[in-house]
Amino acid sequence: MDPAEASVVQRIYALYLEGQGYSGIAKILNREAVPPPKAGRRGSGTWTHSAIRAMLMRPKYRGLYVHGKVNRTRRGGGRVATQADPSEVMQIEKPDWRIIDDITWFRVQDEIRSRAPKPSEKSTGRRTAPSAKYALSHIGRCASCGLGIGVGQTKVSGGKRVRSYVCTGFQKKGKAVCPVNLSQPMAEVDEAIARHLRDHVLTRSMVQRLIEEIDSELSRELSGPRREAEEIVDELRVLKSEQSRLAKAVALSGDIAELVSELRKRNERIRRLEAEQQAALRTPETVRRLIAEVRATALTRAEELTSALVSDPSGAREFYLKLFPDGLQFSEARKGKRRVWAISGEAHLGSSNSLSDPTGT
Repeated sequence: MDPAEASVVQRIYALYLEGQGYSGIAKILNREAVPPPKAGRRGSGTWTHSAIRAMLMRPKYRGLYVHGKVNRTRRGGGRVATQADPSEVMQIEKPDWRIIDDITWFRVQDEIRSRAPKPSEKSTGRRTAPSAKYALSHIGRCASCGLGIGVGQTKVSGGKRVRSYVCTGFQKKGKAVCPVNLSQPMAEVDEAIARHLRDHVLTRSMVQRLIEEIDSELSRELSGPRREAEEIVDELRVLKSEQSRLAKAVALSGDIAELVSELRKRNERIRRLEAEQQAALRTPETVRRLIAEVRATALTRAEELTSALVSDPSGAREFYLKLFPDGLQFSEARKGKRRVWAISGEAHLGSSNSLSDPTGT
């Protein structure tokens, strides 16, 4: 390893033993413009807490080559990685790689274990990937640095700390990466977004226009030529048989481009035929009855949506992911003497309807 890079690694280990956390070390290195490790197209060009954690746990730095920790097997046309049996893992000493002495290495590993959160008594011991549970986290992007909007803490009147929307660029990497240290209460932002949608997007006239689009689309479907359900079932049977044979061929021979392409074509055709089959089973009278039910409930549901978006963050998140497929942009703005988030984005409401309007909070 290059001596300059080795000194950076040694400093990271020293900073960690001095009490700095992963994000704290990343902020220090970003502030000092220390060149980060290269990560190809995946890299952000900055130090991150995940990169620091990986470096603190990399046995290569104490002169140890580890081989066979992960087994990669081909399954279902792709490769699946599984943890190998510890008895099969090989460890080979490489003294010329060593830049961290054993005492420092083991002190750091002990410190990592001691700082790790303790599992609750009800924990099953199974590790699962954390899921985003807040309405706008990582749907929003900071206009200044382009990184995701996440959730932090801020103080409100009375000194109480509440959850707030913050730029993860500033929060995790420091102001060398993003100067926007804005933190606005999450409940305030969620309510402003829901109110804006109620007043300017999900209006009665807009919902009425969407219903008319659905009417028009269904009318075209009903007036066009329709095949008998039996014909569709026969074609589906043939396609699924071909799909099965192609899947076996891909699994046995590997990801041959032609086979994969043919398999995708069959999958797409099957998906379309299954939709056509559902439509064929519905009589025109059934469809007209469904349209009448939609008309009767759509306006009421739209009016109820505002309160639901605030009271059910996980449900709101699913709604926002569909409504704003291109995400939302968070920009720093002023509201009187306060610094607040101004939020803008394009709402996709239907095949021909989209609105763009900033929701300044």
